[in-house]
Amino acid sequence: DFYPSFAGAAISARVRDSWTPQNPGAALPIFEQASNFSTNTQSNSYYIEDGSFFRLQNLSIGYNVPASALSRIGMSRVRVFISTNNLFTITKYQGLDPGVGGNADTNFGIDVGNYPVTRQVLGGLSFGF
Repeated sequence: DFYPSFAGAAISARVRDSWTPQNPGAALPIFEQASNFSTNTQSNSYYIEDGSFFRLQNLSIGYNVPASALSRIGMSRVRVFISTNNLFTITKYQGLDPGVGGNADTNFGIDVGNYPVTRQVLGGLSFGF
């Protein structure tokens, strides 16, 4: 939604439907490259949205095979596990990541375009004799 600030960038469908004299009922403010109060460089309530979210950040599941089952094959322990980070995020936030970064003193809660947290999956097997 910041096309006028990044001339030549791709234009989203939302921006193409911004306010113009021919489209006065649009939900988005006017987007133009002229430097006046109507451009996207000015603070306005359009850029404020609910950033609440629910995220399953860490999940680990493991299983220890019972020692009684292992003694027959000469092993003392076997553990199988899988662990994941950032399994899912539920939000209506339209930016890249609702957990936006920012300096706590000057711009906490302002989306500065940080990349979202990556998803990781790790699995493993440990055993002892």
